[in-house]
Formats: sequence, structure tokens, C-alpha cells
Amino acid sequence: MASMRAEEVLDAVIEKVKCGSVNPTLGGNGGRFAWLSNHDYEIQIKTRITVKDERSGTFPQDLPQLIFFPHQRLP
Repeated sequence: MASMRAEEVLDAVIEKVKCGSVNPTLGGNGGRFAWLSNHDYEIQIKTRITVKDERSGTFPQDLPQLIFFPHQRLP
């Protein structure tokens, strides 16, 4: 069994935490992105709601929400 210094153990733990916080579906940047000036942005969020009734069963419904906003450079 090899021994490690405290600094090496701490570095390994910190590296694991950093790497674990990256979500590859967000482009690998941990959820941060930059807004480009003079561009319009549109964000769509879908929320799924399911209502369950003993007599009728379940009723799933997707509710899309659309957010649009322009981003313009300050003068």
C-alpha cells in the first residue's frame, strides 16, 4: 500500500469534486454561458404534470413555457 501526503489527498478530493460538478449535457462548462450582445434569445422550458384518478387513470400533460428576450449592447 502506497502512502500519500495530506496535500496529495486534498488535491485528489478537490479534483474529484470539480470534475463531478460538470454536466456534459450543458457543454461541459458547469452550466455557465455567455450572453452575446445584439442577439435575441429564446428559452423553452417544458413541465410535465401528471394527474392520477382511481376511476379514470393518469393524465400526463406537457406544459411548454417560452421565454423570449433581446440582449442589446449598452451604448
